[in-house]
Amino acid sequence: MKKKIKKTKILAINFGGLGDEILFLPAIKTVRAFYPMPHLTLVTEPRSKSIKELSNMIDEIITCDVKGSGKYLNLIKLLFRIWQGGYKIVI
Repeated sequence: MKKKIKKTKILAINFGGLGDEILFLPAIKTVRAFYPMPHLTLVTEPRSKSIKELSNMIDEIITCDVKGSGKYLNLIKLLFRIWQGGYKIVI
């Protein structure tokens, strides 16, 4: 019976525009190189969520509006989601 390899859950947080996300991709590539089976989740602003379509290094996107009128509530919701996510590494 083969032993199932558990994926390392990694969370990367980068609030900014799409250009900022593109410049963040080398950091994501480096982190992925250190872990054989990573599951990488990226937290970004809603305006930058299309970064997932430009790169196959991101497994999941979480968006958080940090500039709107409900920014504080959104950040609290994000913190609870991160806490429940069971991430081993947060960048």
